[in-house]
Amino acid sequence: MRLYALICAVGLFVTAIGATPDHLDESGGTWKLVKAERDGKPLPKEQFDHDITLIVTRTEGGGIKYVAKKSYNVVTEATVQQHKAGDKYDQCDVTFSKGCSQGKTLRGILGVEGDTMTACWHRGQGYPKEFTGAKDFGCTLRILKRIADNDLAKLAGTWNLIALERDGKPAPKDKVADKLVITRISGAKSACHVLVMDRGKVRAEATIQPTDGAKDEKHDGLTYTRFNVTYSKGRHAGTTLHASIHVYGDALKAFWTIPDEGGEEATKTFHTFQRADDDLAQLPGTWKQVSAERDGKPLSKEEFAKYPNVLVITRVKGQEGECKVVMKMGDEVVAEAMLKRSAGEKGAKHNHYEAAYSKGRHAGTTLHATIDVDGDTLKACWTKPDEGGDGASKTCHTLQRVKQ
Repeated sequence: MRLYALICAVGLFVTAIGATPDHLDESGGTWKLVKAERDGKPLPKEQFDHDITLIVTRTEGGGIKYVAKKSYNVVTEATVQQHKAGDKYDQCDVTFSKGCSQGKTLRGILGVEGDTMTACWHRGQGYPKEFTGAKDFGCTLRILKRIADNDLAKLAGTWNLIALERDGKPAPKDKVADKLVITRISGAKSACHVLVMDRGKVRAEATIQPTDGAKDEKHDGLTYTRFNVTYSKGRHAGTTLHASIHVYGDALKAFWTIPDEGGEEATKTFHTFQRADDDLAQLPGTWKQVSAERDGKPLSKEEFAKYPNVLVITRVKGQEGECKVVMKMGDEVVAEAMLKRSAGEKGAKHNHYEAAYSKGRHAGTTLHATIDVDGDTLKACWTKPDEGGDGASKTCHTLQRVKQ
């Protein structure tokens, strides 16, 4: 019963979300609850688990999607559409697709200021008129703090440039690189490799690392982390530039103070990127298997133990569309494969891949899989020959990212 109350409480928080375009930008990311009040009293602790995080991303329809997770389990999902914008808050309509309010549409208000989100909701017909959890108002007040999203694991991926600003003014994008491909460096816990792409061609390469001892910076109410970017290729080859980066959900903002083309002046340039719709960029890392099923039924312990329990996935330098997969049983490597997107499958409901095995019992063969990544959870489903070779079975594996 307490768990049900917890999930409902988290779900009902999401009803309070809505934003102007500026607030839409600022509400993206990961949030933790720091205060909750109803009828003038703090909500009981058993109704809220502070291990639950709220993850916010945009939707194609111009709204926002909210996912509430406890550990790796999704407990609530909802989509949010703005009803009416305001100076202090926005009115919004929230429709739940998962959780105890599934199928319901509720009303609320939200305001975002920097790294603080304030929200109110109630189940009545109207929208709250102020942020309050006082008695007799019928509202629940919640205040959340943004979790820093700038660790290297969040940077990994393919990022498309969507906006450019130089010295405070919008600048044309057609003369700058339009894509970043960022991958973790195997064996290096605090470094990433960056390919700077320009219309499909590699313009520059660099290594990115957090700046030792540097304090986070504030800009427009957002927190940016300082990084050193050391170039090995391109016009800055052999030099190290400093970048301040803020990652929130599927968006990345970075600003640089870099030499002008003539090398005599410096300009402050802001880049805004959107994560590409490509799970291949999110695959690199170490993944531990937590569950598996075949043809819709959980595997027995004995069957589960036959499968590799750890996958180590790395990008292949110079091959943007491929990953190398090393499969382990404990510390023993039992299989290896090259993974790439299946031709013509991009944009399908699931992400389709081909795995060409070079080691293990499938060596010399290519298997087909659907692989979907949701944050630190990966689900892979394979249709492959049965053990006896007489038929085919669909086996799905769920893995969790191992924190480096």
